[in-house]
Amino acid sequence: METKSSMSEKRPTAVVLQQESAPGLAPGWPQAGLALAASVLVLLFTYHDTYGRILYIWLNNGTFAHGGLIPFIVAFLIWRRRGEVLSVAPQPCWVALVGLFGAALIWLLGNLVDAGVVQQFAVVAMLPLLVLAVLGRRIAWLLLFPLAYLFFGVPFGEFLVSPLQDFTAAFTVKALRLTGIPVYWEGRFFYLPSGTFEVAKACSGVRYLIASLALGTLYAYLNYRSVKRRLVFVGLSIVLPIVANGIRAYGIVLIADLSDYTLAVGVDHILYGWVFFGIVMFLLFWLGSLFHETPADSPNTAKVLPQADRPPAGSGAFLASAALAALLGGSGMVLAQVLKTAPSTEGELPVLALPQGEEAWQGPQEPGPAWQPVFHGADRELRGSYRADGDGEPVEVYIAWYQDQHQGKELVNVMNKIHDAVRDRVTPLGLHQFRLSDGRQWPVYVTEVLDDADTRRRIWYWYEVDGQATTSPVRAKLYELIRRLRGGEQGSAVIAVATEGDLDASQADTRLADFLGTMLPSLRAAVRGGDTP
Repeated sequence: METKSSMSEKRPTAVVLQQESAPGLAPGWPQAGLALAASVLVLLFTYHDTYGRILYIWLNNGTFAHGGLIPFIVAFLIWRRRGEVLSVAPQPCWVALVGLFGAALIWLLGNLVDAGVVQQFAVVAMLPLLVLAVLGRRIAWLLLFPLAYLFFGVPFGEFLVSPLQDFTAAFTVKALRLTGIPVYWEGRFFYLPSGTFEVAKACSGVRYLIASLALGTLYAYLNYRSVKRRLVFVGLSIVLPIVANGIRAYGIVLIADLSDYTLAVGVDHILYGWVFFGIVMFLLFWLGSLFHETPADSPNTAKVLPQADRPPAGSGAFLASAALAALLGGSGMVLAQVLKTAPSTEGELPVLALPQGEEAWQGPQEPGPAWQPVFHGADRELRGSYRADGDGEPVEVYIAWYQDQHQGKELVNVMNKIHDAVRDRVTPLGLHQFRLSDGRQWPVYVTEVLDDADTRRRIWYWYEVDGQATTSPVRAKLYELIRRLRGGEQGSAVIAVATEGDLDASQADTRLADFLGTMLPSLRAAVRGGDTP
């Protein structure tokens, strides 16, 4: 009896040790895994155009080339936590279905205004929401960082190019002056006695910044435990590439100047940039290694959210959650197809023309060939010039008008330029509000360009969408969305006025203000198809 008792006491201990060393698959995983895979495939097929666009940008835009690594990084992060995840019983989270429907509506809004980045964020957000809906909050919590890391795959950040160009130009000029090199600074151009330099888009450093942020965030997650250290390292991964790019630009100018423009003046300076970026990343990670600590949510230390005892979910629950998730997630595409069946005015283009000159302004006359804005897919483009009585310098007018917009045919698009992007040297001056000659205040976006003939041109422009004027591209998109939802028939346009010659900035602004003080109502009426109050 004692021997049997002794043996019976040892058996439970052996079983417990076996469970701790080799945890089994929690109930429900086979059904939940299949349901999740099916719902993911349905959404990938439903929004294949948007997912395909993301892939296309990864493969063809160097700024977002790192995006191709994101799925593999996420797969690695999930794999390293597979033991914990598989030991937790999946339990559908029905509240997540609301989030999926919200993501579908966001995609629909982005589709209506042709905002690609909005659609891309929406379809990427659907993936973690699917995991939450089918597998439940405990598993989603365990995979919180990998699922959130998916958003680094969205091609987002082009809006940073312009401010980064300005910072790099300012940094380079100040560094040159500190080292005793004389330099004349004008916007994104600076002139040395030996030559002229421009901080182009490729030199803005945006690709270094985005890649550094993605790598820095991953490094902080894998190597730190405290939130403070993680945030500090992520902040450092933002600041360091910006400053480093300024140093890189300064070094390129210095090398080109000292080598009599035989080095760092062609494609090689891009190569130098990536080599320099690699060195900066090495130094960043080396510095971070000095403060390494075991992350709190590493596979050995992670904790899961508590959950009240409940029976494992059945196959029907997983099937229902996956089906509803796919249905609600895909509803954006269904609604988009329904809206496309609504009557469209495309093809019934009105006759538009520049207004006749009023008061002291005579025109419109044929414009000169020097100013060439580019707005892709515009249904109407109007060009002309107006000249004041007894005044030699004309004011040129350009209008690009869209009746219906869709992908590749948009009023607000990064490919549209108010100047010749190849020939002109551009200095964006931002939003200004001027008092016109009739006394009203009018906001415009101001840009100054210098073409290859050294002709300087001052340009004012704004957007007109369904009768609403704005200088904000975001607001123009919003007005376009409202127009579509309420069935507005008026189109959308950009109106630009410019003057050139030897006028200084204040004289040019005065001339343009005088012109708009007289002609603004007529110009707005020309794109609205009626009288402007």
